[in-house]
Amino acid sequence: MILIILDQLLTNPIIEIIKLIGGLAGIAALIWKFYDIRKQYIKLKIEVQQDDRGILVLTKIENPNISKKMINNALLIITPEKQNILTAINEMIPQEHSIENISDLFDYKPDEPLYVNDEYAILPLKYFYDGIENIHIADETITYRSSIDASKFKKGYYSVRFYVYCENRYPRSSQDLFVIN
Repeated sequence: MILIILDQLLTNPIIEIIKLIGGLAGIAALIWKFYDIRKQYIKLKIEVQQDDRGILVLTKIENPNISKKMINNALLIITPEKQNILTAINEMIPQEHSIENISDLFDYKPDEPLYVNDEYAILPLKYFYDGIENIHIADETITYRSSIDASKFKKGYYSVRFYVYCENRYPRSSQDLFVIN
């Protein structure tokens, strides 16, 4: 067998080298694809729908590839539109949970919605991470619609941020806006 390969290599070296390069390129492409599947981020969407009946927020998480992702935390954070998000969060949460960057909310999972000072709110989205309905997300899109209690806010423009935390990944976020007249 080795003699046949050596004979081919000596009689048609250019063809054999091209075959070898093609095989190596195929292996490299396969390795890159596996790497790409593992590192691809989830995609988020948030859409606020507001009318005379109230405020609804549609949240969507899409994992476009076959590599499963586990959602560890998902939150809606509502603040006045122009306020710094870190300042706003530290206004809302207890002092022992104060944060320096948004990644510090990875383990912050309030049991109930938290409304503070007619301007702020943190709403846990347990549907995405409670382990009952969604354990892993792979090659699918999941959505959840929640309501915001408009009576808890004074007049103004409010930013609604959708934060999602996955193991070994940076937090992902998306934002929309609502108005209280």
